[in-house]
Amino acid sequence: MAPWKERILRVVDPVTRRVRPIRARVQSLLEGMTPRDRMLLNLLVIAGVVVAFVLGGIGLRTHINGLRSEIETRKNQLAMVEEMKQAWNEDRDTLAVLEEKVSAHAETSFSAFLEKSADRVSLRDNLKQVRELSSSTTDTLEERQFAVTLSRVSLEQLVGFLYEVETAGYPLRVLSAKIKTVVVSGQKLLDVTLEFSSFKIIENDITGDET
Repeated sequence: MAPWKERILRVVDPVTRRVRPIRARVQSLLEGMTPRDRMLLNLLVIAGVVVAFVLGGIGLRTHINGLRSEIETRKNQLAMVEEMKQAWNEDRDTLAVLEEKVSAHAETSFSAFLEKSADRVSLRDNLKQVRELSSSTTDTLEERQFAVTLSRVSLEQLVGFLYEVETAGYPLRVLSAKIKTVVVSGQKLLDVTLEFSSFKIIENDITGDET
């Protein structure tokens, strides 16, 4: 006998010796059974195999469905991340445009801007007052609120002034408007008080204050 066969026999022999009594007992049990009992045993074994196969299939199907559900969840999460990324990029672009607009008018005071706007629509004499109400600052932005008084203007003049102010690119926001109708020489005119917020970027001096 070849040496490799002898080595295999030495490895298998202990297992064979342990299994041999069990096999003999099973054979003895089968020999003592009637053909009907053997048939019932075979049916039970087949039924057990089928049940095990079915249960294994159900478990596998459940596992696959779980994996599919997890994949779908990951796809939805990925889509949400992509939407958030797109929204962030859009917000970043919008912020860059706003910062550019704010910086473009950094050297022009709000009062000077309103006077120029009033000149463009021939309302300089009707611009009676520009009064600062309050101011607040964050780390990078300064906000000031103003009350602006226009006297004896027509509705068309008011609309033209507001259009000029809001389309000039100056960093501002209209907060409120109080309008009072007055009659002058039989003509209905308006006395208007407008409240604005203007914005300015605060540039931090990284070198510090000089002493």
